[in-house]
Amino acid sequence: MKRIDVRAGFVLSVLTAVGCAGAKGDDPGSAAEEPLAAPAATSFPGRIQAEGYKAGGEGVGYHDTTAGNAGGVFRSDDVDIQASTDAGGGFDVGWTAAGEWLAYDVTVTQGGTYALTARLASAVTGSKTLHFEVDGAAVPSATATFSGGDGWQSWKDVAAGTVHLAPGPHELRLVVDSGKVNINYVDAVAQSTRPPLVIGMYNNTAISPGAETSSPANYRAIANRWLVGSKMKVDRVFNSNLPTSYASSAGKDDAASGNVSFLSVKPPGGDPAAIAAGTHDAEIRSLASSMPAGTYLTMYHEPEDNMTGAQFVAMFKRFYSVAKAANAGVTIGYVAMAYQWRPGSASTATPDDWFPGASSTDFLAVDAYDSGWSGEHSLDVQPDFQRWYGWAKTKGKPLIIAEYGVEDVSTGGFSDSVRAGIIQRSMDWVWTQPQIRMVLYWNGTSATPGGQNHYLNPTTSETTDNFAQARAAWNSAALRYGSPGTSILP
Repeated sequence: MKRIDVRAGFVLSVLTAVGCAGAKGDDPGSAAEEPLAAPAATSFPGRIQAEGYKAGGEGVGYHDTTAGNAGGVFRSDDVDIQASTDAGGGFDVGWTAAGEWLAYDVTVTQGGTYALTARLASAVTGSKTLHFEVDGAAVPSATATFSGGDGWQSWKDVAAGTVHLAPGPHELRLVVDSGKVNINYVDAVAQSTRPPLVIGMYNNTAISPGAETSSPANYRAIANRWLVGSKMKVDRVFNSNLPTSYASSAGKDDAASGNVSFLSVKPPGGDPAAIAAGTHDAEIRSLASSMPAGTYLTMYHEPEDNMTGAQFVAMFKRFYSVAKAANAGVTIGYVAMAYQWRPGSASTATPDDWFPGASSTDFLAVDAYDSGWSGEHSLDVQPDFQRWYGWAKTKGKPLIIAEYGVEDVSTGGFSDSVRAGIIQRSMDWVWTQPQIRMVLYWNGTSATPGGQNHYLNPTTSETTDNFAQARAAWNSAALRYGSPGTSILP
């Protein structure tokens, strides 16, 4: 039967039954209910009953090393289920062996960090471990170690670490590392929540046999073939001038390709003073009014190399006011350069010189890279990025990492495994920072210094895939953290 639990903010269907007491190896007799054919997704936060694994059989809903249900109750497959004498009765999964696993469809109602607690029992002394995977990737922070050996129905709550999950559907997999442990359920309790995290990229790699290109169609092809296309929605695109319409911009084919444009433009002739003086108001109005609602726009990204803070603020405030008046549905913000926010930088010696003001920007963004010339860092310790972040997070605006990349060894960066570790650490940290609302990966090259390669997939000129681990780390982060939506604003 089903019991409906109503708890703070969510409704959860919990699978349970009233059965006779039965220790591991006993015959539970007539405790069986009808087999559960297709369990519904469990809501997070909530309780996952061990016997409520997803439908699909061996290799989909579970992996079991022996044929048949040793307990003979509740479900008719190879998972070993018995009646439980734990409080509340119901069933547990027993007869476990190393390498077995159970998979559960979960629906996260609020993105955030969840603490897991596993309800376990064993009659075998010594350390026994379980770990969790999310969407096919192991979660290092989610492991349970159980040393109890008082009996197959002597139940204890065992802390199992944490998982970070974005809103929406996920697969949570419970993996038995050492066996000889019975599993009743796993509880997930929200530790913290955060707004959605939007995931996207810039791309100038190619799908064979095409040429290297940063077209919106190529972005979508790469996202769908190599990356997590369903979560990669925002396309970073660039114009070195000020186009007068979206149809003449680098993002013109984004909508047809299934992308949302994040467009960067520059003043005609590279002259910020002309924008500030209103010389190009007509072009700004024309461009902004033609852009689809929900797109992103910035004027002169990375301005710190080319002007003073005062020049930038005068230019940007004029651009923002004209563009926003023409189309309130476009999200407009300032994109900084992390290198020029390094400690001791003369360009940003007075950080507030670069702030357009709360009423003149919708977000603050930065371009940040981990490159061989600057040493191995992740975003939580990268000094240039952290100086910008320490300043920006005090301004009360949504924050964006508008360009992010980790350099490959081919251009003086890091091995595939090291890149994977940097990406994983960086994205795990980003998830704990609720003001960061978007991360866009630079899936291509950077002109300076040294033309770094940040690819996550092979290009048409490469015969081998040297990026599998780094790509897997990015895809894992996108699956766990990436929002199904694309807006960073309430």
